[in-house]
Amino acid sequence: MLFVAWFVSTRFVGMMPETVSNILSAELVVKYFPYFLMGNFVKRYQLHDKLLGNHILLYLSVLIWMCSSFFTFNYGEYIVSSAEIMVIMKICKTMDDSNLKGNKILINIGQNTLYIYVFHYFALEFMITSYFHNFLANYSCLYIDFILAALPAFGAVCFSLALKWFIEQDKFIMKYVFGK
Repeated sequence: MLFVAWFVSTRFVGMMPETVSNILSAELVVKYFPYFLMGNFVKRYQLHDKLLGNHILLYLSVLIWMCSSFFTFNYGEYIVSSAEIMVIMKICKTMDDSNLKGNKILINIGQNTLYIYVFHYFALEFMITSYFHNFLANYSCLYIDFILAALPAFGAVCFSLALKWFIEQDKFIMKYVFGK
């Protein structure tokens, strides 16, 4: 039922006025809904261990990822990105099983940055700028590129942690937005 609703909505998003589509993040919702549905399905039926323990699925995912240029047909990007997600999840599970020291920090950040997705669209719109294009064309190097990639990521994590604290203070938002 949800798949049919998603498929139909993909046809109507293009007909919406651009301002309405931008405010509702309609294109983003349509684009990322299959991944939400897949994650919901995996969690509901507790398929994590079955999927990540299946070596044939892992090898198939790596093969699909390596041959991604062949998936140029309609909805092919969902197949490729699903394969990428499987490989990344397997790498993360392997890191988690190895008990590396930094894993607890990464897990803590991941568990406490959920709230940024409530305001992700506005954060993305705020970060989109053409200011850096001329700068990067003239001064790009490994160190500057790393700093320009790390600073927004660090800022997003800090913003999300502050947003989490702020939202948890309001019982109305916690109850009606997050159901807690």
